[in-house]
Amino acid sequence: MNIPFVLHHFANQLRTVVPAIPERTPPPCLLSTQQACLALAMTLFTLPEKKTAGTGGQTHLIITPTQEQAEELYEDLEFFFSFIRRDQETLALFPPWASIPYNPALPAHSVICQRVRSLHRLSRGESTVMVTSLPAILHKLLPPEVFAKACFSLKVGKACEREVLLRSLIRLGYERGSLAEVPGEFSVRGGIVDIFSTAQDHPVRIEFLGDTVESIRTFDPSTQESITHLKETWVLPTREFIPPDSGQPDTSFEPIQASIEWDLPRYYPKLVTLFDYIHTPVTVSFYRPVDLDAAAAQFWNALLETWEQLQPDPGGAPAHADPDQLYEMWETIKTYTSMYPTVWWDSVAPDTSTMPCMPVSLQAQSPGSVGVGIRGLPFKETLSKLDQLRADSEIFFVARSPGQVERLLSLLHDHGFPANKWEHPFPQPATDVRAPFYCLEGDLSAGFLSPDGHIAFVTEEELFGKGIRHRPHTKSPTAKFFSSLEDLKEGDLVVHLQHGIGRYLGLRRLEVQGCTSDYLLLQFGGTDTLYVPLDRLNHIHRYRGAEQRSPRLDRLGGTAWGKTKAKIKKGIEDMTEELVELYANREVARRTAYQEDTLLVHEF
Repeated sequence: MNIPFVLHHFANQLRTVVPAIPERTPPPCLLSTQQACLALAMTLFTLPEKKTAGTGGQTHLIITPTQEQAEELYEDLEFFFSFIRRDQETLALFPPWASIPYNPALPAHSVICQRVRSLHRLSRGESTVMVTSLPAILHKLLPPEVFAKACFSLKVGKACEREVLLRSLIRLGYERGSLAEVPGEFSVRGGIVDIFSTAQDHPVRIEFLGDTVESIRTFDPSTQESITHLKETWVLPTREFIPPDSGQPDTSFEPIQASIEWDLPRYYPKLVTLFDYIHTPVTVSFYRPVDLDAAAAQFWNALLETWEQLQPDPGGAPAHADPDQLYEMWETIKTYTSMYPTVWWDSVAPDTSTMPCMPVSLQAQSPGSVGVGIRGLPFKETLSKLDQLRADSEIFFVARSPGQVERLLSLLHDHGFPANKWEHPFPQPATDVRAPFYCLEGDLSAGFLSPDGHIAFVTEEELFGKGIRHRPHTKSPTAKFFSSLEDLKEGDLVVHLQHGIGRYLGLRRLEVQGCTSDYLLLQFGGTDTLYVPLDRLNHIHRYRGAEQRSPRLDRLGGTAWGKTKAKIKKGIEDMTEELVELYANREVARRTAYQEDTLLVHEF
């Protein structure tokens, strides 16, 4: 693809390194103290070459020491992929199955979706830029032929027996319900099957005419409104354990045990690494290579410590498979990577006597180093400094919302500086005048200035001296629960989404239909008790109410909780009506218009 002209100088810095990587040892190590600068270099480095584009897939595997670093780097890569209008479908994040090994709870739906989508892309040989972390790359996987055979697609006009489809969904871990609201659920209503596949961001509605797929369309689960029509949709597993399929039509599959992923070697003795899923030419990138060895040692120490603390089964057998069966050694992974072209990315050059490499410096500095965004500095002086840089560099202001982009444009115009939105089609270089400031929407960890690349990115926090905004890492409801489990004591009050207020009585291990799993035991009114599987923890929240008196426990199947929810819903509806009436009255009311905002107001 053709990159924007503003990146030509920056891209030229990489061209001397890229062609020689396959033959050159030791590997090149691209250096920059600015993470966003490395992310931009990775975006350009992983572009397919013109001579190979369209002739076959190519995989770029980027390995970071920790999952937090992988997520931050992935988000910066997302920004630059969008910046040059590169297909973001080719960018994938492969997170670890669990942040804590042997955790019996299922990971968040987003983690499962990211993993199976990444594995599906690799198994199909599609071009992929994959960001992963050391804990994820060490975790062994199902054999690729088992995974690939389990995935299937539905096409408009093709025949598919509905009973075969439903059996396949249950085998892949999908749960049948009244609605398909979260990934891994499906529902059936006559000739309509709704599936929230882990391959899609929205559920799909499939209409059958007999055994023929008549239409496929995505829809909004909250409003049930259609979004787009599809000719084909993929159905991917919801778990990383796939029961063997006997091929008999009358075969029934039991619900998959919550912690069965930690017992995979009992069903599949020959587990593999992520490299066994890759069927295209590979280039491996080590991000912060100096820290990878230390992170691997730390991970294995924590893994063995967790393994030693596991309680054995009642018969004395180990609760789960040994760590050696589930995880690969880092030295073995490095042996795999040594067979492929390798690039290192870091902020400082490693000791070449112990880690031979060829340092390649990408000169970059933070906006604050040139006096941008200093607290107390008038905004006009900040713009004047950037205007001086504009004589030799393209300046981009990155805002987090469309409204902030418009505000920045208005501020720059009010101060007499030329400014435009950065949007496709990209502007062409002007030879007689300086380029204007460019404003765009995006999420960048931090800005940087590249004198040699003649380009600069400044975030709105840096521009206004607010400091770097750190993005909190979202946790699933399950992860949030387990992070406070040690604070939740037996006897504490909890709220179940469907049944109301109950009392937490601890964890219990039960065997149901031949599957052993952990359950939360909740006590309700009278002698009512409820066992909640760990994969339904998102239905439970800690009770927060007045401390002066203890609430009455609800009864299972009673009407009190339903009446409480209906009362609250009615109160919200009444408040909504009052707000609508209030704002309607404001719309018809008239008053003398205020004066337009001054420059000082805009700057504030």
